Amino acid sequence: MHAVIETAGKQMRVAAGDKVVLEGKIGVGMSELVIDKVMAVSDGDNIKFGSPYLAGASVKADIVSRGRLDKVIVLKHKAKKAGKKMTGHRQDTTTLQIKEIIGG
Repeated sequence: MHAVIETAGKQMRVAAGDKVVLEGKIGVGMSELVIDKVMAVSDGDNIKFGSPYLAGASVKADIVSRGRLDKVIVLKHKAKKAGKKMTGHRQDTTTLQIKEIIGG
């Protein structure tokens, strides 16, 4: 059984047992997460689509770990001048283990 979910503004296809890395701090202070924004559910031959989400469908997942991605360096340089500015950014991540897909 597969599902298309939306989290943190991104859509992804998941199945039970998958490990998914999401950007951002999702489910802070929780060990289990229930995702209600399910856009489609498929169990082989039968496919259900929502508009935009399926009523009664959800995905249960365990939060495995939290971390941060490698630093991205941004350099702003002014042409023909001595001005430059360098900044960095590290994106927070959350790793989920998909436990169960409940079809709507």
